[in-house]
This record gives sequence, structure tokens and C-alpha cells, in this order.
Amino acid sequence: MKGGSRKLISRTSELLVDIEHERHKLHEKAKKNPRDIGILLETSKRLDKLIIEYQKITSYSHRQEE
Repeated sequence: MKGGSRKLISRTSELLVDIEHERHKLHEKAKKNPRDIGILLETSKRLDKLIIEYQKITSYSHRQEE
């Protein structure tokens, strides 16, 4: 399971970076054009997908530890 654990850790790290990147993009877009709801919703949906994937991976890894 060591190889699998490394892949999970690697993917988890990638997701955290992606989440932070999307959060930063959302913040910048909101500063430039706070009334453009479409951009905010699109970025929010991308963030939601990344967070859900992160939660699935962390949930799976916790089950593997038990």
C-alpha cells in the first residue's frame, strides 16, 4: 500500500495547490469586477469540484488507515 499511499498524498497535495490557486483567481476576479456573477459562479463550481475530490481522497485514506 506504500505506492498507493504516496499517490494519495501526491494527489492530495496537488488538489490543495489547485484549490488555493482557484481561490486566488476568484479573489482577483472579484476585485476586478465584483458584479460579474457568472465568473464567480464558474470559479465557485470549479472550487467545489476540487474540494469534493479532496474530501473523497482524504475519506478513502482514513478508511485505509483503520
